Amino acid sequence: MTHFICGANTTVVAYLMYRSQLVPRVIAALGLIGGPLIFASAIAELFGRYEQVSGIGALTAIPVFAWELTLAIWLITKGFKPPGGAIDATAPSPAGGKRH
Repeated sequence: MTHFICGANTTVVAYLMYRSQLVPRVIAALGLIGGPLIFASAIAELFGRYEQVSGIGALTAIPVFAWELTLAIWLITKGFKPPGGAIDATAPSPAGGKRH
């Protein structure tokens, strides 16, 4: 059951990250590959194609593992990219920094 949730969650979050470009698209692409793959693996396990703890099950989990690891490392070290139209509150204003 948890693989269904993991697959759906990974797919939705990766899609949102890909569209918003808050993280590099390569990282989001890992989630877009791994999410549906782990979801399909859960369906195969449900219908008895293979056991949950098996070589095939482990191989299908690699992209999700890579997604979670790279996303965590990126967010810890770099954080989200600021949106394109974001205003930097610490930057001087175009009028020379004087406010009336």
